[in-house]
Amino acid sequence: SRSSGDFDPTRSRESLREDSREKSRYSIDVGASETLIDRIKEKDRMKQAQAQQAKRLKEYEELKECTFTPQIHRTAPKQASGPIIVRGLGRHLELKELKKKQDQEKEKREKKAFLTDTEEKRITR
Repeated sequence: SRSSGDFDPTRSRESLREDSREKSRYSIDVGASETLIDRIKEKDRMKQAQAQQAKRLKEYEELKECTFTPQIHRTAPKQASGPIIVRGLGRHLELKELKKKQDQEKEKREKKAFLTDTEEKRITR
């Protein structure tokens, strides 16, 4: 029930076989996948090496203009013959002692307010 105006191409079996043998440029040979992965990894390594080389060259160019050279003393510093004075240590110890006293007073107030001491829990009726 085809009309005479329909296009109906027929291909020979030979023609179909030739098409199946042609490789698409997007197809990947499964057997060559390992070499493809190796090539990709190698290319990545090369890019990283080039980037590191460029970074080192840039750093060298920046540092080559620097003229500062530090004076390093190889001898150990002299030891103090007297006592070593640490500024602020006295005040630190004073504040630490004050905090300790405040904590003790706070604990006494809490015991009294909340009757946490067993001797004060005696209730007479």
